[in-house]
Amino acid sequence: MRHMNFHASLCTAALTGASIVGTGAWADQRQTTYDPNTCSIGPDMMMMGHGLTRDLGPPSPSTQEQRRKILKIQNDVRRQHEALMNRILGAQSQLTGQLISDERNDAALSVIHLKISALWLQICDLSLNTQKEVDAALSQE
Repeated sequence: MRHMNFHASLCTAALTGASIVGTGAWADQRQTTYDPNTCSIGPDMMMMGHGLTRDLGPPSPSTQEQRRKILKIQNDVRRQHEALMNRILGAQSQLTGQLISDERNDAALSVIHLKISALWLQICDLSLNTQKEVDAALSQE
């Protein structure tokens, strides 16, 4: 009777399991399509930094006054977003400087990471507040 190697059995089992899992995942893929009217690519794609997608947002402005208010809101938000992004880029530069320095300071790295996290939270808050402002501008007719 032929004696089977444990290593060969283990490899065979691993390959068989991987092929079953891979085939199941391949056959179970969700259909992902691009729709230019909704500004989203599909259920698995994240749109970070682009605000809310158009299909989830409020209805389009109907009057010239509403469009003017929304344009002002967008310009103000763009300036605030650019300022926050510049601060994030500056903090990331500091982080890189700390990481490549000869004597790494873990406390300083933690402080910079917290600073970057706080700035990203400010961007999230800005996006939420912007949506509220746009909703308010559209509700006032």
